[in-house]
Amino acid sequence: MRSPRTIIVSHETADFDGFAAAVAAQLLEPEAVIVLPRSLGGDLRDFLALHKDRFPTVAAGELDLAAIDRVVIVDVRRASRIAGLDPLLARICARDPGLEVVIWDHHAAADDDLPATELHVDAVGSVTTLLVEAIRARGLAIDPVHATLMAIGVHADTGSLTYAGTTARDARALACLLGQGARLAVVSRYLRPPFTDAQRAALVALLGGLEIERIGGLEIGLAGIELEEGTPGLDVVTSEALALGRCAAIFAAFGIRGRKSLVVARARPGTLDVRPPLAGLGGGGHSGAASAAIGGEAPASVIAAIRAALHRSPPAPPQVAAIMRSPALALDHRMSLRSADERLATAGLRGAAVLREGALRGMITRHDLDRAARDDRLDLPIASCMSHHVESVAPEASLEEALERMTARDIGHLPVLRGDRLIGMVTRDQLLAALYGDRREGS
Repeated sequence: MRSPRTIIVSHETADFDGFAAAVAAQLLEPEAVIVLPRSLGGDLRDFLALHKDRFPTVAAGELDLAAIDRVVIVDVRRASRIAGLDPLLARICARDPGLEVVIWDHHAAADDDLPATELHVDAVGSVTTLLVEAIRARGLAIDPVHATLMAIGVHADTGSLTYAGTTARDARALACLLGQGARLAVVSRYLRPPFTDAQRAALVALLGGLEIERIGGLEIGLAGIELEEGTPGLDVVTSEALALGRCAAIFAAFGIRGRKSLVVARARPGTLDVRPPLAGLGGGGHSGAASAAIGGEAPASVIAAIRAALHRSPPAPPQVAAIMRSPALALDHRMSLRSADERLATAGLRGAAVLREGALRGMITRHDLDRAARDDRLDLPIASCMSHHVESVAPEASLEEALERMTARDIGHLPVLRGDRLIGMVTRDQLLAALYGDRREGS
């Protein structure tokens, strides 16, 4: 059982602000280990499915809680909101002199607040803000991936700086994180703002009228919708429709009482630039978000013009073939787990494909091998331990498709197949490098 001296914990059903604060606290206390709650918010779960290698955590059951002599609690101080750590909570409530308790929180006081030897509480919109301020005060650097997570935390708990509890300090924290390289494309990927009744009605109409067409290897949604009244936030409606489906992009033309059409285009990061199809309509914006307002033209006609523009210049999204490792390390199913362990260690990899008579039959990962080592099974063949149900991807698949498959299955490797033949491997690290726009090597 692992026995770190310092741990970082947050509340049950962890959200982005709580987890971001835990990661920020770890920058202040590098020896500390983050304890992941038993339940996570859905968006945070999706984030960790892709980023877990960057933010290692442990479960409470893996720890000897009696050996802890310092606990950092973030985004909570009420005992009733912390689950799975009862022996530790008992020590805190008994004011165990051998246990230091550091609390970072932004919630109002309650009757069951835990006692602390060091208390950092202030009325800001996001507890991550308090930790960013402490990091700045110490002159510590924040890398872009950490900065991005912290920015999501601040955005999520302040409603992107729109909630009543938001302060100027939250805005300054976001500015600091942007200065440290936070990626807004990734921030927007994981944020979902609340909807009004009118927005919900517009979303239902948009989803009902959406036509999916494959253009340039991408699935693109097109819809012309007539609305009875003007609806603020149609950009958010279109973003939500994109998030709910599997399209790479959506082009929606909303007719407003027959007077004009508002065109909103949204695309997933790294898929296509939505500005060119709107350029001829007088629109503009950013590569992943653009719009146009057109007077006196029906939504159906506007969509027909956009469809024609897309077919004239079809998108050419980045493909898996551009980032995959080729050739991929492939091991025979009869090889011993011990030999597989040595091969992965020599190659500096965390996973390999398993072949039988030249055909892909499974995957073996560092996690599988570590588990086999604990159980003293390294002399068994790979086939006894490998994953048999393997998700794969074609070399022509877009990076977005690979990201979705990896996230849905919570896996770190995707074999790349041309027909039945293994030609490469794409990893979580490689997709992260593409997502964040850097050149870190995958394994």
